[in-house]
Amino acid sequence: MEDLKARTEWFDDTANLCGVDVNGSAEVLEGVLYEDFAVSVHTFFHPDNLAVLARAGILTAEITDLCTLIRDQVALLTEMPETATSRSQKWAAVISACEQVRVLKQEHTRKKRDLQQ
Repeated sequence: MEDLKARTEWFDDTANLCGVDVNGSAEVLEGVLYEDFAVSVHTFFHPDNLAVLARAGILTAEITDLCTLIRDQVALLTEMPETATSRSQKWAAVISACEQVRVLKQEHTRKKRDLQQ
């Protein structure tokens, strides 16, 4: 159970990394996106981790699919020099998708809690 709790926290932290200030320093933002976020997405949005969380009922199929898309997009962005700016539309799409993940997960958690009461 501790492992599941840790995985859930790591997953949430990864989705929340996109909540950085996109209007702040470009250097700081690019460091967060290309280093911290990219590594976290590779690890915590990995298919094995997503499968564990989905089997436990923490993620829905919709959330899992969206995380897989984010992971694929981030992998491409980190290899494409033309997206070197954190303010690119492609990074904006990733940030938006992470926001969707957070909203969908909150809704799913709320529904599960309501059913248990």
